[in-house]
Parts: sequence; C-alpha cells; structure tokens
Amino acid sequence: MESDIEDLITEMQQIVKKMIKPSRYEHSVRTAETAELLCDRNGVYGRLGYYAGIVHDMCKEFSDKEILALVKEDGEPVSELENENKNLMHGRAAAVLLQKNFGETDESVLEAVRNHTFGMPGMCDLAKILYAADKIEPGRPHMSPELYDELVEKPLDDLVIRVLQDNIRYLNENGRGVAPVSETFLYSLIKDKQKNRH
Repeated sequence: MESDIEDLITEMQQIVKKMIKPSRYEHSVRTAETAELLCDRNGVYGRLGYYAGIVHDMCKEFSDKEILALVKEDGEPVSELENENKNLMHGRAAAVLLQKNFGETDESVLEAVRNHTFGMPGMCDLAKILYAADKIEPGRPHMSPELYDELVEKPLDDLVIRVLQDNIRYLNENGRGVAPVSETFLYSLIKDKQKNRH
C-alpha cells in the first residue's frame, strides 16, 4: 500500500503540473501538505491526504465546456450557482476524471475531491480535511502563521465549522453567492456537536 501511494503521488504530481499553472500547482502542494498534517492529527492516513491535495484542482483551468462534459457523467444535478459559474464544478469534474482516466476507486478520495469547493453534510473525515486544508493552506492571503498554527490544532469538526463560518461571511460581505449545501453542511456539523454534548 505505502509504496503504491508513493508511486501514485509521484505520477500524479507530474501530470497535474502539466495541467495547471505554476502558482496553482504551488497552492495544490501547500494544500497537500496541510491535508497530510491534518490527517496525521485526526487518525487518517496522511499520504492519502497528500495525494487528494495534489489532485483536487487538476481541472481548475479546464474550459466551462470541458467541465460540463465531465460533470454530466456524475449523474448529480447542477445547482443554480454552479450553472452561473461552471468553474465551481472543477472538483466534480476532477473526481470524474480521476475515476475515468486514472482508475481511481478510493471512495474517500473521490468524495474529498468532488466536494472540496462547497463541502457536503455527512462527508468522511478525509473529505472534511481536504475541504479545510484548501481554505487554510499557508499561502492564502488571510492566513498568518499564528492563525494557521491555531487552526490545525483544533478538533476536526471545530476546524471545519470555523472555516465554513469564515467562508460564508467572506462570500456574504463580498456580495457573492453562498451555496445552500455549504450552509446545510455547517448546520449539520453544529447540530452533531450539540447532540454529542448531551
């Protein structure tokens, strides 16, 4: 398993590097490193997190047409927000591409890549980790070293709640649409937390 994943990471790094511009590839590496760290802290196999981080944005620079063609194959409806901005579906497109062209069968990886933009209620821990890592990797403009250190120490659901709240507030302040699924995801995590408290 371990030598397999190292080979896979090496292979996909080369492929993804050719698919996206250097600055986006650097973001993917930082996301991968953050995901690996969060996996190690939360009992998920770290290299799987690294791999998911490397591939999560592989379709980010595809045209709307290419993204749509791939997304049609996942059988899920396209939301109003996604329809207005097709690029928001780059994660869904990447999950289809990973399955179709690279034979990826690990459901946790596919779920993580598919949902890293908006999140989704009921996601597995790897998917929650990639969602958070993408938003808090140290190259993000709002991320100071102090804030990064504080966030990675949090229990996983607390971290994801914080990231979702910050993200929703940012989108609202900038007059950008918030995906209803992100709000549902946030409420489901808060509800679970309250339930576990009693």
